[in-house]
Amino acid sequence: MNALNSGGLMGEASRRRLGIVLRSALAVEVAGVVGAMVTLAESTALKPEYEGVFAYATVVLPGAAVAVPVFVFAVHLRKGTAACWAAASGILALVFVTMLAAAGTGPWIACCAVTLFASYAATLVALFGTQRPPLLSSKAAIPVALVALAWAAWSASGPGSDVDYAGTWTARQGAASLTMNAGDGHYTLQVGTCTEEGEWHLDHPQMSTSVHVWLRREGATCLGGPPQVRLPVAEGMLAIPLVVIPGPDGTELLLTKR
Repeated sequence: MNALNSGGLMGEASRRRLGIVLRSALAVEVAGVVGAMVTLAESTALKPEYEGVFAYATVVLPGAAVAVPVFVFAVHLRKGTAACWAAASGILALVFVTMLAAAGTGPWIACCAVTLFASYAATLVALFGTQRPPLLSSKAAIPVALVALAWAAWSASGPGSDVDYAGTWTARQGAASLTMNAGDGHYTLQVGTCTEEGEWHLDHPQMSTSVHVWLRREGATCLGGPPQVRLPVAEGMLAIPLVVIPGPDGTELLLTKR
């Protein structure tokens, strides 16, 4: 009887430890997804950097492919926890590949890599563990991954086609104007009597509600500050967005498209 009780206590302790491991993996998944979102939303790249994209993709895609048979195997063994984590792993790998295509490489990759590692590790632990861990925390891994996938698809789509950023933007009473050419990426900015010229780019990734225009300035600088200035575009998904620039008296000037 004592041996049975001891075995039961040890099994329960092992089950609790396994539950702690999987809950920790879920916490890492959530933190990694949020970290990737924040890092991408604060991107300061003038254009996507695709160097090394294929190397990352060749690592991630096999992982996504392996997640499918692991999911089927886990379902066959009736290991629901492992099946949940396998499904989440495949979805997260798809998120990674989607953002690679949309945003290129960048510091956000570290967050995704940690998230994927935690998800794959949780899948293996749940699949080969002898105890049945609590299923609730593992079930949450799938919705978290689906939210990340929806966000990735939404972010990768960029601003809607009804928004054309090239052209002339003006402030009230003609206090300022910004002309951005579509063909050569050249811009001309006039603030009062000051005129400056240079190149312009949309920030990447083009977050649907967080669009920015980068000005790479040459010669005279009407706005002051560093050679590269990022201007927010308020209401980026609307037909009449606003470019916001700092005015000469410290206030903000709102420029609308002609």
